[in-house]
Amino acid sequence: MALTQLELITEGRLKHDFGPVQGGEIWAGFLLARQKALFDVASFISQTEPHLSDHGPRHIENVLDNAYALLGETKCTGTDSQTSLNATELYFLVLSILFHDLGNIHGRKDHNRAIERAYSYARGNDVSMMQEKRILFAVVEAHCGQTFDGSKDTIGKLDSKQHFKQQRVDCQRVASILRLADELAEGPQRTSAFMRTHFPVDPESEVYHDYAAATAIHIDGDNERIILTYDIEVAPAYRGEKYDESKMRSLLNLCYRRAVKLDLERKYNRHYCSLLRPFKRTEISFHFCYQGQDLKIAIPMITLDDLVLPSDQSNVSLVDRERSLQLSLLLPSIREAIARIA
Repeated sequence: MALTQLELITEGRLKHDFGPVQGGEIWAGFLLARQKALFDVASFISQTEPHLSDHGPRHIENVLDNAYALLGETKCTGTDSQTSLNATELYFLVLSILFHDLGNIHGRKDHNRAIERAYSYARGNDVSMMQEKRILFAVVEAHCGQTFDGSKDTIGKLDSKQHFKQQRVDCQRVASILRLADELAEGPQRTSAFMRTHFPVDPESEVYHDYAAATAIHIDGDNERIILTYDIEVAPAYRGEKYDESKMRSLLNLCYRRAVKLDLERKYNRHYCSLLRPFKRTEISFHFCYQGQDLKIAIPMITLDDLVLPSDQSNVSLVDRERSLQLSLLLPSIREAIARIA
């Protein structure tokens, strides 16, 4: 796999900020880890988890490209720490993208907490690696799942004021970019019509491959939006060109859930990373064809955004957020407080 644009920029920033010798050493260590991680671990995830959609080198490359598309060149090369990533944040971003899914080689469950062996193989266990390891593991663990105390707010638990080699590392914004870039890494590249025709996947996994085949995502930073397009072949060749309504129902229900989840991830990660705040909406469209013929079912484009009208109080209730504000509790408290003073 050739180096992506994000990786090339990271190399340049490391050598600029730390000098050609130290920066070159950091980058050489990354390249060695990259080779081992991609070719000795990621390439073999499909052997231990054969029914997953792709989590190998193609997926890692896709996430790297997504991260760069989310940021753009200026936020990767600028010198203002408020509006750009610094060299070490870029380093941890590409490193976390490289390792984020390698735990799948041990199984899907809790894969975000299972990168220890892959990291030790690719980077070693020397004590000099401990600081990098702590930061990396924290970022990777936050890209999905929940915290050990059961909270879904995994990024909120991260330290935004870490340091590595005398540079600040905001783990929250690094993890936010990783998490959103990974969420947006869906599409036909994660499945194979040929393999599905000749080597069918497990029935429980089939809908996820259907989803990958139908999904296209475009990161449109110029227009402050994420475009999510579903082009659904209702009678795919790997199903013998037969229409199966129960499978279509399963696919559509998954599309509905995943579209909402994608938009929630957009909002969630924007909260912790100002560099992602230009993305103000998600635009979703559905298109259907039968054996390649457009069914011309007219479904309006759906826009999910952050717009809230000041007059709309239907979804905002302070009383629901804070029980002590209930009038049945608050008014007696006021009377009692007055009585104590009077």
